[in-house]
Amino acid sequence: MIDSGPIEEVLPLLVASGRFQAALALFRQSGQSEDALSPNTLSAAAQAATRVGEFDLAARLATAAREGFRAAGNLEGLLELDNLLGAVAFECGRIDQAEAYFQEAMELARQLDRRIFLARAANNLGNCAHLRGRAQFARDLYQQALETFDQVGDPRGIAETSHNLALCHRRAGHFAPAREQSELAVAAAERHGEKGLIALALLGRAELAIEEEVFREAVRDIDRAEVLAWSSGNEVQRLEASRLRALLALRQGNAPSAHHLAEALRSQAESSGCALIAAEAASIAALALKAGRRPEEADAARDAAISALKAIGAPELINHLHRDWQDD
Repeated sequence: MIDSGPIEEVLPLLVASGRFQAALALFRQSGQSEDALSPNTLSAAAQAATRVGEFDLAARLATAAREGFRAAGNLEGLLELDNLLGAVAFECGRIDQAEAYFQEAMELARQLDRRIFLARAANNLGNCAHLRGRAQFARDLYQQALETFDQVGDPRGIAETSHNLALCHRRAGHFAPAREQSELAVAAAERHGEKGLIALALLGRAELAIEEEVFREAVRDIDRAEVLAWSSGNEVQRLEASRLRALLALRQGNAPSAHHLAEALRSQAESSGCALIAAEAASIAALALKAGRRPEEADAARDAAISALKAIGAPELINHLHRDWQDD
């Protein structure tokens, strides 16, 4: 049931409580023109759209809200929208644009002396740096962010940053610190209680379990994460769960299933505008073709995956694909 009441009052409350689908439903059912809504309400609706993976809508609403905050001289509103627009650009594979938004957010956070937003910007810039192949710089940014989140007791920030640190360690082959950070991420996400955040942390732990070939643990976490993602309407986490199912099939030696799952995922991710996930799915599909002894198709698929990753600006993932190609 959608809460009744003025949209300007209710919608931000729904977002603050993690009820993103209800917030979007209220926004759509209100019948009010976007021009008639305040920047605060547009910002809340943009946050809800981002959480459920409706990136075109999120970008439109966030841009409108940002212009409203700019006209009013509301720097704190600008700061929040820079981080949000950066997150949308990142998921859509526009890494240069994401980096620019996050850098502006960091500068505004310093200007306003807002430590929590400075930490968020550092975490987000760490994601861009990691994709760019600057692993040490990414780890430094993550560590800087995590220290602040620990000091202020922000479980969302702890969960997101610990998840990112775990990923960084895992890709470097450092499984012990990756496991430590992954467990911290899951614990913090459980404390915060938001379904999408818990799904994110569980999927990170599942991918580590796949790398360690602890497949039963991986399946358990993927299953739970997928249920949470469906119940919260989080499209990105649903796609991530599908990516891990394809990766799991590949690691378990089921190349035909891995290829089928990865190709289906690539199509879904492209339709949803998730360019990064689509490119990662293309990489898995190429590896599955190679494992299935289809060399000519595999080489063509690998080249296509590399082109997609280059278009995003993700040399770290290209290097990862090359390593997996040689190891296979």
